[in-house]
Amino acid sequence: MNRHGFHQSVNKLDDKSGFLLIADINNFKSINDRFGHNIGDKVLHRVAQTLKEQVRGSDIVARYVGEKFVIFFPSQDSDQLKLISHRLICSVSALDFSDLNENL
Repeated sequence: MNRHGFHQSVNKLDDKSGFLLIADINNFKSINDRFGHNIGDKVLHRVAQTLKEQVRGSDIVARYVGEKFVIFFPSQDSDQLKLISHRLICSVSALDFSDLNENL
């Protein structure tokens, strides 16, 4: 989902209370510079898929701009959100991109 879809999805919610998490891929520009935008797009796709797999179906995940992602957690407990955030960081950090290009 992109930024426009994210805003549409959140606006459709009856209750807009919750938490917003903003995530950024560190040093993403270097991936595009070194391996090209095609590989960069694949990296973004894999990160997005991983984020979606780690949250509930009611949570909204979107690529917001560039290498930034947003996740809206409606009606989430703040202590639980800390655990989820940690799980998301660990899951994305553990991703292996070596199959995207033999140069990785």
